[in-house]
Amino acid sequence: MIEVLSELSDSPLPQTRGPKLNPFFDPSRSSDRHVRFLRLLGGGGHGYVFEVTIGSQRYALKIFKFYNPLAHQPLTHLGVPSDAITPQVDPFFAECRAFGRLIECGLNGDIGVHCYGYIKLPVEFEGMVARTNAARSIGGFCWDRPSQDGPSQLEPFRGIVKELVSGDPFVSGMAEKMGADLLKLSNIGVYPIDIKEDNYRGGRLTDFSASWTRPHVMLSVKGPLFAVQLQKDLLDKMIQGMIRNDSSSFTTDGTVEA
Repeated sequence: MIEVLSELSDSPLPQTRGPKLNPFFDPSRSSDRHVRFLRLLGGGGHGYVFEVTIGSQRYALKIFKFYNPLAHQPLTHLGVPSDAITPQVDPFFAECRAFGRLIECGLNGDIGVHCYGYIKLPVEFEGMVARTNAARSIGGFCWDRPSQDGPSQLEPFRGIVKELVSGDPFVSGMAEKMGADLLKLSNIGVYPIDIKEDNYRGGRLTDFSASWTRPHVMLSVKGPLFAVQLQKDLLDKMIQGMIRNDSSSFTTDGTVEA
């Protein structure tokens, strides 16, 4: 187990037009900013998720990899400045914007897991976590940090604090609700486009790092109808795949088959 003192932040992110996510720690009051890492829960293309304690509470903390603006270079031909695209497509900012919109609409913890805000961790976290059993178990962490001229220019790590949940992605009877939830999300301008088993717990979404949240450059290019159809296709594919792997098969409308 390692313990890291998080940095103080006082500004909602991202600092651009559209929804924003507040910091986890309120700088106006005294609070325990020590984050105690208990175990690695999983990882993917955008970052790693840890079980942590902050104060006396346990949370899931997603620490994001660093984003390379060159990844969205093909979008710049649309005439949108690069610095305007990053706050929309950087996975950390994408998740901030999606959770920010859910909070605005009173849906935090309903469609997705509850989000408590973002935090920043110092550069020293990288060396500390690299020496843990978790790092050895996966052959080391890959943070995709861009090359820098010196330690003083290294950016802090960015993370989002979420409700700690466990259990299966979903069980029989939830498929209809999951489809309705995606429609509810589209009605408030949030379009998760990474619909897969790993991103659900108990029928709720845990990951919004690949979401398009209005206003968004990709919604301007592809259109909302494209996003809705993509969501439907991915949800159907995920459910059908789980049905084939589940001995207690159920249909996509949630009814149990004999």
